[in-house]
Amino acid sequence: MRIALALLLIAAALHVNAQPGTRAGEFEARLTPALGALGRGDFAQAIDGLQPIAREGLVAAQYLLGLAYESASPPTRDYAQARNWYLRAAEGQHADARANLAALLLEGKGGARDPAQALRWYRAAAEQAHPEALHALATMYGTGDGVARDEGEMV
Repeated sequence: MRIALALLLIAAALHVNAQPGTRAGEFEARLTPALGALGRGDFAQAIDGLQPIAREGLVAAQYLLGLAYESASPPTRDYAQARNWYLRAAEGQHADARANLAALLLEGKGGARDPAQALRWYRAAAEQAHPEALHALATMYGTGDGVARDEGEMV
């Protein structure tokens, strides 16, 4: 479900901004095969298609590449790579990437558990009104996980 929704949102955003002969139109055309692969659950093909586009700096491709690495079945699944690509997209202001990165940091998937950095990225996503990040922040403050327990921040 998460992948399907992400694909729909990315495709819609690219289509709205894409005009033939523009850079956005070029990215849309290049992303289409990777989006199809993700939709079919062919994560290896999606990763192969997304890597060059993500390396060029397209934030949507960076987010999708993180999502592909996180969602794939072993042996393709690679939480460290997911964290890496989510971080790049998060630095590009991508709210979903920020929330997903925070979750991996909080859970210690793909590297050391880092509640302080998880809090940072959940806050950044929450500032963009990301619902999962808002919920996660309330939970962190309610349980005192990585932050001083503060019932006032739970609301």
